[in-house]
Amino acid sequence: RTLRPKAMEKTSNMANQQPVVPTRSLMADGLRRLKRTFTMQTNRKRSVPVTLHVYSVGQSTSMDTVNGLLRLFGTGAYHAAVEVYGAEWSYGYTPEGSGVFECRPGACEMHIYREKVNLGKITHSREEVLRILEEMQGQYPGADYDLLRKNCCTFSEDFAKRLGLEEAFPSWVSNLASTGAKAVDIVGEERMAQLGDKAFAAADKVVEAIELGGQERTGTPNAGYKFGDLTRGLIVVGRQRTRGPRRGPGFCLCDCFRGIRRSVKQIIRS
Repeated sequence: RTLRPKAMEKTSNMANQQPVVPTRSLMADGLRRLKRTFTMQTNRKRSVPVTLHVYSVGQSTSMDTVNGLLRLFGTGAYHAAVEVYGAEWSYGYTPEGSGVFECRPGACEMHIYREKVNLGKITHSREEVLRILEEMQGQYPGADYDLLRKNCCTFSEDFAKRLGLEEAFPSWVSNLASTGAKAVDIVGEERMAQLGDKAFAAADKVVEAIELGGQERTGTPNAGYKFGDLTRGLIVVGRQRTRGPRRGPGFCLCDCFRGIRRSVKQIIRS
């Protein structure tokens, strides 16, 4: 028997051993697992966020102020657009062709930006979204634009519905237009057409009074709205019609009523 140390004997045995080569079946199993993992990752659909961008209609700062007040009551006059895959899509009037248009998210120059609303996420590919938009381009001609029934808000809501996000669309964005459409259905289009100019005149007078009130408060035009500006504006309108010296400490209330009466008369005459 060899009198070698056990450590040297163990090292010699390890040196004489052949390297273990994986059998064909083990290699095949490994390749199958690798292929399955790769296929799962390839088929996994990308989750893409969808965002609703909300603007105040037009470029009037006063209208934006009024919308700030109406927002507290869950309504307002808004322009809406849907962002998906880095592009913002909406709908507007044009005499020819489709009214569907694209712009940089949050950068529509025709309106004043207010806020964004997260509508959720989709797994549609970019090509699937473009197919939906191509279909909607034919269904939304620019000449069909209607302030109450077929507008940017109804387009955005329809787009969100086709993307599977109908329930996430906020009602306060579109309920003013839908309420107006219901009023037209109840009262009749002919009668509403007769009242239309007066309704717009009334809104103009409210905006005008708010602007006057803000200017009276700050001494500068285009001041931001604060509570009481409407009353201040009506007082300014009332003072414009006051003749002779003011009497007593209650003249502000009288001026306010005069302003209301004058504004209503102008609306009726419009």
